[in-house]
Amino acid sequence: MKSILWSAVVVAALASAAWGQDSTIVKDTLPTHIKSPFRDYNEKMSLSLFTGYFGGNRGQAGVGPQGKFLVGAQYLLHLGGPASLISRLTYVPTSRYVVDPYQPKATQVSGPISEPLYMLDVGITADITGEKLWHGTAPYAGFALGLANGGNQVDVGGYKFGTQFYLSLGGGVKWQVRERWVMTANAWFYFWQLHYPTTYFTTGPNTILPANAPDKDWTTNGVYTIGFSYLIRK
Repeated sequence: MKSILWSAVVVAALASAAWGQDSTIVKDTLPTHIKSPFRDYNEKMSLSLFTGYFGGNRGQAGVGPQGKFLVGAQYLLHLGGPASLISRLTYVPTSRYVVDPYQPKATQVSGPISEPLYMLDVGITADITGEKLWHGTAPYAGFALGLANGGNQVDVGGYKFGTQFYLSLGGGVKWQVRERWVMTANAWFYFWQLHYPTTYFTTGPNTILPANAPDKDWTTNGVYTIGFSYLIRK
């Protein structure tokens, strides 16, 4: 009986020692901290400079602004949560072709002529990750309403771009490279109308547009930019 009790004591002691060793191994192998891919991002107010490419859509008559490199500036004000108010001014030193409906088809198109494009808009953007960065980046989406001016002088064919109201939709990605410096890559699409004069619809061999074509032509113009923002307030 005594030998059985001693055997039970030895077995219990060995089991306790083995359990303590296994617990130490498990404790040592478990990670003590899992690093989150998210971190706080506070952009209360910022000023940005950007450059890129304006993908001009010349429209059905071929007289709209052409594609050209651009420069611009943006002001951002945080509204709350993921939402921000933006205001942008963009300059495009673009050009366009002139169509003369009084000339034969072979010679009625001339140019291009220089006609810079100025765009001013105000809009709302929302960071998809909220007030957080994901691996240092924050994708966003938004919309804006604005006015574009491409010259008020009427050409020989009776057309001018003038001042057009537009809607823009788009988004991009922000990347915080320094505490107050953020790099952005953006893609926006600008929607406006080209208004054609009645001279484009004259009958005969030199007509520019079919008689049943609309005199207002909605066009989509891609704007692709990269920029740097300075966080004025965090």
